[in-house]
Amino acid sequence: MACAFFSRLFLDGPDPGFLRRLREERLLEDWPLPIDTPEARQGLSLMAAFIAVLDPVRQASAACDFSELFVCSEHPVALWESVWTSRERLLFEQPAVEIRRTYAASGLEIAGAGRVPDDHLGLELAFLGCLLGRAAQAAKQGDEPESRRLAEEVRTFLGLHPGRWAGDCLREIERRAATDYFRGASRLCRATLDSLAGLLEAVVAA
Repeated sequence: MACAFFSRLFLDGPDPGFLRRLREERLLEDWPLPIDTPEARQGLSLMAAFIAVLDPVRQASAACDFSELFVCSEHPVALWESVWTSRERLLFEQPAVEIRRTYAASGLEIAGAGRVPDDHLGLELAFLGCLLGRAAQAAKQGDEPESRRLAEEVRTFLGLHPGRWAGDCLREIERRAATDYFRGASRLCRATLDSLAGLLEAVVAA
């Protein structure tokens, strides 16, 4: 759920319907991962305070912030792994090719795929969410070997891809954000990825 939430946030931005659902469904009040670090608590607090009053001005400020961060700025924050990890710092470099193969091999349909390059942060998070959903389903059905295999697959992908670059990207987003919505989202997303890495280590080692 956490991965799917951030995937939606970074792919599509804060449209009014998304912000209303976020408040009405109280996701920030019942976060699905441990809130045991200052970064996680601060991120949740900033986002919750922002959506507590969803007037038109605040909605417009979030939309404008998204545009300035990722779309219309002269130097937007790059949400693609290739830009952060390849020598040339260009789109469609080797990381994008590797990730496309990983998606294809999994047989999963990744929400948003085809709209943006495959190494977009939102797609990488969506892929993690899909794999985690499969792992949870396998565990629910009593198939512990399959659940562990999928957990290991998630851990490997996290280490090879978002774990290498998402932290730097999210810190840049926090540095440049004009609203507490995106400052909080960047902190909470970093904390979520760190928490997920620790949980996966424990699952695989058990």
